[in-house]
Amino acid sequence: SYQRYNSLDTSFLYTQSNDRTQQEFSHNFTLGFDYFLSDNTTLTASGLYNVGEGVSKVRTTYNDFDENEDLSRVVVRNEREKEDEENIEASLNLKRTFDRKGQLLTADFKWIKSVDDESTDYRESINDGPDSLQQSINFADEINWLFQADYSHPVGQQGKVEAGIKTATRIINNDFGLEAQDPVSSAWISISQFTNNLVYTERIHAAYLMANNSYGKFSVQAGMRAELTDISTELKASDLTNVQNYFNVFPSAGLSYKFQENKTLQLSYSYRINRPDFRDLLPFSDFRDPRVLFGGNPNLRPVYTNSVETGYLFDWENGSILSNIYYRHRRNVVERITTEPDSAGRSRVVPINLSEENAYGVEFNLSLNVQNWWKLNSSANFYRAMTQGVYEGDVLESDTYTWTSRTTSKMTFFRTVDFQASFNYRAPRVTPQGKNLSIYTVDLGLSKDILKGKGTITANVRDLLNSRKRRAIVDTEDYYSNSTFQWRSRQFSVTFTYRLNKAKVRQKTNP
Repeated sequence: SYQRYNSLDTSFLYTQSNDRTQQEFSHNFTLGFDYFLSDNTTLTASGLYNVGEGVSKVRTTYNDFDENEDLSRVVVRNEREKEDEENIEASLNLKRTFDRKGQLLTADFKWIKSVDDESTDYRESINDGPDSLQQSINFADEINWLFQADYSHPVGQQGKVEAGIKTATRIINNDFGLEAQDPVSSAWISISQFTNNLVYTERIHAAYLMANNSYGKFSVQAGMRAELTDISTELKASDLTNVQNYFNVFPSAGLSYKFQENKTLQLSYSYRINRPDFRDLLPFSDFRDPRVLFGGNPNLRPVYTNSVETGYLFDWENGSILSNIYYRHRRNVVERITTEPDSAGRSRVVPINLSEENAYGVEFNLSLNVQNWWKLNSSANFYRAMTQGVYEGDVLESDTYTWTSRTTSKMTFFRTVDFQASFNYRAPRVTPQGKNLSIYTVDLGLSKDILKGKGTITANVRDLLNSRKRRAIVDTEDYYSNSTFQWRSRQFSVTFTYRLNKAKVRQKTNP
């Protein structure tokens, strides 16, 4: 990456490169059984245990330049992170069918406990000088409880009414600490501003009711979901608590008209919610890059979206195509804002509820059986998005025209060999502080059934062209950054699956 900053108080220019290696090792154990309480009632119990560990090593090199753009110093930072994970899941499912077709009652209970402990050592040197040392911990324990019940009841010849309730609780205890070694006494000194304990508690209670039916050439669907949300984030060391309580009702409706047997017009409306991810609420920083620190925001609010779509569906014997025109309005849109660097050259990246967004566009989805051994699926979304918000008195806005696409091709040869290829592309997008550049990937997979269908051997290559790189530009009045980030490089894997009690069931295809 390339960073440049100029102001009356501070100026700097540097380039940064990263080299990462990562090793992971894990085990999965699963167990389940079905108990038939009666001819119409089944109880299913299952459990999962996963344990794993990994080591990640990162070498970061900073080349600092003076005001004449001559190399003034080289800073090398080495990081070694050890991660231990454990995950335990237990679930119960009750399923009750009735004599009437389409009438169904289900109830689900799930309990999940997971542990993700990370400890990291940092060594940093300037111009091959003595190392300065830091170490950090990030220990996270998470417990989830979930209960859900759903009931479906047929109405008339083609109609159906569905209702359900759901309650979910999520509790995360996250300890984070950063220490630095004193170069004189060699004692470890805690850095209080980056040491704390966060307790995140989320409780969501919901109920829904949906109904659909057909009247001649018309089909109608309507529904409503009500949610009560209770979220709290508590920082133990600093005795700070943030509580969010809100109640929302989310309606949805759809209408379709089949004016010919294979041609249908559609119109729909929905109101949705998207809550922030836990990592975006965590106010601690990621110290992989001490010059650009990422910290979450415990005050983030959920994003709400109103969406109106109208579409046309055309299907024929070997495929279908669906085209949609849509308008979407989002409020509390979350953007990651890069702050101007301080006197030491450190900037921060923080997610905030920046703006409102208005977007409209057109979507296409194609499903095609080219031959009975070759299936092709492709989608594209072309849209314009306009955002505007205010951060610390500055108006931040963007107006972008962009598009995304995805194509998947699956071929079957000799009835036992499957070949799949997928291509994804995301065009450049203007952001309130700069631009996200394009990204594209190609994935391939090949599988063959062996041992009379009881076994399958699969080979995959992800990111064939090694192009899955996130490239971003931040360009403000005083600050410019051009960065490229690749989380995982090209990967190749071979797996073998053996079915103990049955062979693989395949759809009929020509050789």
